[in-house]
Amino acid sequence: MKKNNKGSSLITVIIIMAVVFITGTAILSLLNVNYRIRVKENRRLQNLYASEAGVDTAYNIIAKTFEVAIDKAYTEVKNLEDFNELSEEEKDKMFKMNFKNFISNNKYINSSGEKNHMYDLFKDTVEGLKYVSIGLDGDINYSDVEFDFYEGKSEIQEPLLSILDTSKLNDENNEYELDLSSEFYTNDSTGENKRIIELTYDIKIPNFEDITLNITDKESVKQEFKSKAIITDKNIVFNNGATINGDIFALGSNKAENLETKYNGGIKFINNQDLESNLINVNGNMYTSNTFSLVQNAKVNINGSLYAGNVYIGDGESKVFEGKNNNLYIGNNSSNNIDDLDSEVVLNNDLVINSINSNITIDNFYGINDITINENGKEVKSSSSIIVNNNSEESTDYSNLTIKNNAYIMGSAYINAKNSKGKYYQTGESTAVNGNYIAYTVPLEGNDFESIEFEYYDTLQLVEKYKNDKGSNLTVSDKSEYFDRFAAENKDLLNHGGINFLNKENVKAIGSVIYKNEDDSVGVLESRYIISNDSVIKNKKNKYIKYVYNMGTEVTNDEDSPKKVSDYLISLKEYIPVQKINLDEVAIISDDKEITITTENNIGKITVGNETITFDDNEIKAVIVTNSEVNIDGNVNFTGTIISTEDVSVKNGTFEYSSISYDEKTVQRIIANNYSAFKNLGILSGKNSNSTSLVSENKYQYDIKRYIKSKNWKIEK
Repeated sequence: MKKNNKGSSLITVIIIMAVVFITGTAILSLLNVNYRIRVKENRRLQNLYASEAGVDTAYNIIAKTFEVAIDKAYTEVKNLEDFNELSEEEKDKMFKMNFKNFISNNKYINSSGEKNHMYDLFKDTVEGLKYVSIGLDGDINYSDVEFDFYEGKSEIQEPLLSILDTSKLNDENNEYELDLSSEFYTNDSTGENKRIIELTYDIKIPNFEDITLNITDKESVKQEFKSKAIITDKNIVFNNGATINGDIFALGSNKAENLETKYNGGIKFINNQDLESNLINVNGNMYTSNTFSLVQNAKVNINGSLYAGNVYIGDGESKVFEGKNNNLYIGNNSSNNIDDLDSEVVLNNDLVINSINSNITIDNFYGINDITINENGKEVKSSSSIIVNNNSEESTDYSNLTIKNNAYIMGSAYINAKNSKGKYYQTGESTAVNGNYIAYTVPLEGNDFESIEFEYYDTLQLVEKYKNDKGSNLTVSDKSEYFDRFAAENKDLLNHGGINFLNKENVKAIGSVIYKNEDDSVGVLESRYIISNDSVIKNKKNKYIKYVYNMGTEVTNDEDSPKKVSDYLISLKEYIPVQKINLDEVAIISDDKEITITTENNIGKITVGNETITFDDNEIKAVIVTNSEVNIDGNVNFTGTIISTEDVSVKNGTFEYSSISYDEKTVQRIIANNYSAFKNLGILSGKNSNSTSLVSENKYQYDIKRYIKSKNWKIEK
């Protein structure tokens, strides 16, 4: 019997269609659910951010209310009839009382017994979304906080801000704890989405004297400490690359007694490896009464001037170590015109090169010390000159000194050799190169120097006296002429030392000057200093005394008794912030605790003894005054000033640079906000027409972050 299959295809189609429909419906349903989840998640995030925005709005309202309370409380105290008779403690007490009374809507003074809700004005302005202000008539005015973001968006509600009843005033410590809730929600087709953020604001009432300083504009930072990123009585050592914005002052701990110790102390740059990260860029001036020294692998660019006792390229503190791979540029980076080169190196003593493969470039050089008479050993720190103590015979190892414009050299060099009386030998050369002393060992014939006596200086027999009745010694001028006579016939025996003068007409020197010609041959300039040059040198001497011995002031001072930081610091009473985390800027005063400034995980840190202070980020803003050593370690971004009576070091950070900047406004603000700690410290002076005030044009200047801080942030829902 034949099977009948009629209708089976229709059934199959219906089944397939049913499967497709069910699958499609499931997919659409799934997509719809996923879409709703995504929309809801977007709403959740939007609400979270909006709640956070509510927190920011609350902070702005609290900050504005805080500022008005400061103004109101200060005015109340300042207008008291007996204000001038009140002690500082009484003024401070009344100021804080008026602040609290204003915030409590007059409940603090007028209420008796238990004082609840002493924070009512904070509560009213935050919950009412109002800014408070004081009108010209003294009345309290309120204005609405505007939320432009919410206009035309009916589904989005403005944040609901609440000051919780757990808030309180710590009357004894003059601090408020405001517990804030920020609630935000939307209600649309996806349903209701709500987010609540809670946190606590700690609000501290300032001291009256801190506010007083900002209003009376009564003191300024002393001139001696202005513009200096680092200032110390002792030495500064750089073992790492850095950018310096501001001046550097290191008086130096050494007092030279002989040639062996002449170059100790001051500012030193030394690195173990020849790396690009060794680069030091200085946008400012550098000062030291001792030695400015590049030992090895140092790269220093100074966009400014240098005032120092000596410049030593190599290790002036070692008798055996020779420097290498040093590069020094001191000049005005903004100009290529030789007539506009106003950067200068002013030295009280010598520029010495004892380093191979090194290059030194200077705009203008002034060796200002013209003492050429030996007296009680004083010659070791007198008579400015340029000295090249080594140069390899291989040209690739030569060190080069280039002076672009002016060169004034007021003294002559000494050879490190003594006679039987313990005196060092003074040459007739203002630029001296090791080995060229051969000129003083050879008798000259057929001239005025035939009747000459020689004297032993250690193993060298050097020209010393005339053979006459008096047996008078050769002067520096005589020895200069002696050297010139020798050089005229024996230049092939002399070494130019890699000394280059780009403008030979501007070279003025007491003694002979040896230099390198363009064809690498030796050139010699005879003594060419004339009396009319005295005014130039007098000006440079006055600048040296001002910047090095008087720390930037015009006050006349004995050159043998330079001013010191320790002369100013009266009493260092330890002052370290009570709160030590998440700070923006700090004042630190320490007498005997070593200080380390560093960065860890992109967070700035200052360690004082065993206490560590951390910052919001890697920007460290501080005014540090200490009688202890200061170490700057690693990749540090420091703004402010460091004032120390001990050594300061910028330690090896391998590939990491440090940034050390003096910023006047930051220094002013930190001192103003911590005036009670600085007022008797010795670095402030009475305001005068030439000084820069501690305050700006604002009526009140203080770092509000110091007085209003947040904590305990959490998502409640």
